[in-house]
Amino acid sequence: MATVVFRTTPACHTKVVQSRHAATELPQTETTLVLWAYSTVAYLQGLSQDWETTTSLVASKSRVAPLKKMTLPRLELMVAVIGARLANNLMSTLKMEQKSIKMWTDMMNVLHWICSSAQKRKPFVANGVTELQSLTDPESS
Repeated sequence: MATVVFRTTPACHTKVVQSRHAATELPQTETTLVLWAYSTVAYLQGLSQDWETTTSLVASKSRVAPLKKMTLPRLELMVAVIGARLANNLMSTLKMEQKSIKMWTDMMNVLHWICSSAQKRKPFVANGVTELQSLTDPESS
């Protein structure tokens, strides 16, 4: 199981700045939501010996939003789930021994759901939260 660090970011966030003291490889996922579709993008960020940071797009996933009207927090939960799945698949495919992944979202509701118990939620939210908690380690957030 990968340890994931959840942080909030504005929807227009495009570049992630990394400290020069960070690991040589740092997977990051960023999620985007519009009312008719949602997507997630995974970046791999490396640090050269002369402290230059390079960032590469390695994978993305997008889906069409359900026809049934949903609240934005529920759609953001769906985005977080595909982001966690993508990060988990990326870690296993690349056989990386990375201790943390940064996942970016701009919804505080989702962050609250992830860090709380899924048992007291309605089934849709509980299922999403349970999957996120099984794929990630929200205690590190």
